Amino acid sequence: MITRVLYETKDIGRNPIRLSIIIAAYLYRALEANGYPIYISAMFREEDKGTLPAGPVIDQTKPPLSDTPVFLTHSHHSDFDNVMLFADEGNAFQFLRWKAHVQKHTPWWFAKVGDTVKGKTQDFFKHNVPLSPCFPMEELPADTTRHIEAHQRNPSAIARRIMTSSSFSIELTKDLTAHRGATMCRTYRCRLLSTDGIDVHPTISHTHFFCVKFFDDRFYSFDHYGHDDQYPNRKEAQLSVLVKHWDTAEECVRREDAAYKKLAVIQGSLIPRYYGAHTFDLPTGHILCGIMMEYIPAETLSQSLTMRITTDQQVQLIRSLRHAVRVLQYSDVSQHDWHLGQILCLVPEPDSPGEEAAPAHCVLVDFAQTRQSYWKMDSQFANDAGEAMRTLLSVLDEDLVWDNWAPREMWDCVVSGLGRSRTALVQIPLQAH
Repeated sequence: MITRVLYETKDIGRNPIRLSIIIAAYLYRALEANGYPIYISAMFREEDKGTLPAGPVIDQTKPPLSDTPVFLTHSHHSDFDNVMLFADEGNAFQFLRWKAHVQKHTPWWFAKVGDTVKGKTQDFFKHNVPLSPCFPMEELPADTTRHIEAHQRNPSAIARRIMTSSSFSIELTKDLTAHRGATMCRTYRCRLLSTDGIDVHPTISHTHFFCVKFFDDRFYSFDHYGHDDQYPNRKEAQLSVLVKHWDTAEECVRREDAAYKKLAVIQGSLIPRYYGAHTFDLPTGHILCGIMMEYIPAETLSQSLTMRITTDQQVQLIRSLRHAVRVLQYSDVSQHDWHLGQILCLVPEPDSPGEEAAPAHCVLVDFAQTRQSYWKMDSQFANDAGEAMRTLLSVLDEDLVWDNWAPREMWDCVVSGLGRSRTALVQIPLQAH
C-alpha cells in the first residue's frame, strides 16, 4: 500500500511552453538514467521547405541590428548566434553580408613570416569546454606497436617551457600553408622567443623549431561547397549550405585537441607531439585561437616526391600509412577530410655513402575535421581505410598500393574494394619497418 507520494510543484503562470519544458526535462532525466539513447531531431518549418531548422521564436517587436554595428563588433563566427541564423533568414543573410564585407576589407594573410605573436598558454579552454569522447583506445596489434616504437623521435628540449608558462611569444619563420589564398587555417614554422617575459637563449631559439596552426573563421568559405541543387532558388540553396556546413574556429580547435589527446600513443612518431590549445594576439590586434605542435621537417605526399624515392621507400610509406589508419580506427577517430597535404613523408638520407637509409614513414597532421563518438550509441561511419588508400592511389602505382595495403579490419564499415573489381584487399602482413 502506497502511503507516501513524492511530488514537486511548479508555477508555470500563463505560459504553456514552461509546462512542455518541465515535462521534457523529466522525461530526459528518466530515460538517460535508464540508459536509453536520447535522439533530438531538428524540426523543419514547412514554410521554409526544409531549408531552415526551427529554432527559437523570433521577437518581431525587436528591431534587428543594422549591418554597420555588426560589421564593427563581430570578428568570429562565434560572435553570431547560429541558432538564430538558422531560424531566421534575415539574420542568416546578414551573416553572409558580414562574411563578404570582412573578406573584401581584410587581407587574407592575417599573419606573415617575421611577425612576433604573443600566446596565452592553455587560455583556449578557459573559454571553451574540451570535447569528451566516450570510448578509450583499444589495444593495438603488436606489429603496429612495433612500428610506432621504431619511429619515435626525440622530444623537444624546450617544449616544457611552453607548457609550464602562463604566456609566451613566438616568431613566425616559414609559412607552411599549402593554399596561398584565403583559408581558415594557416600553419607556420616558428621559434620560441620567450616564456613569461624571460628570453630563450638565441642558440636554442634558432635551432629548436615548433609548428603553430591558427584558425580564423572569417576566411572560412561556404562557396567551397557550392550550392545545394535540391533548392532551385538561390537564396534557399545558400541557406541550406550555411546550415549543413556551419563551423567555427573554436570547434576546429576542440576537434584537433581531442584527436591529439586520444592519439597520445603515436605522438612523436606517426603524428606530431602536441603542445596545447592557446589564444594568440596578432600584430594586427586580432585575437585568434590555435594549437602548438612539434615541427616536422618533411614534405607532404605528392607526385614529385614519389618520383624521387625508391620503390622500397614507397612501400614503406604505404605500410606506414596503413599502420596510422589502424591507430585512428582503434581509437574511434575518423578523418572526414583525407587529402595529400595531411600526409607528411619522412624519408631519411643515409648517414654516409654506401650505407642503407633508415626506413621511410608517414606523419599525419590536420585533425580539424575528425570526429569521435560522444555518446555510446554514436558510430563513425567513415571509410578511413578506403579514403586513405584512394589518396595514395592518386600519386602511387596502383598495383604497388594494392599489393601492400593490409586488409580491412573489424572497425571498417565498408567491406567492398576500391578501384579494382576485388572485394577484399590482399592479405599482406604489416611489417614493423
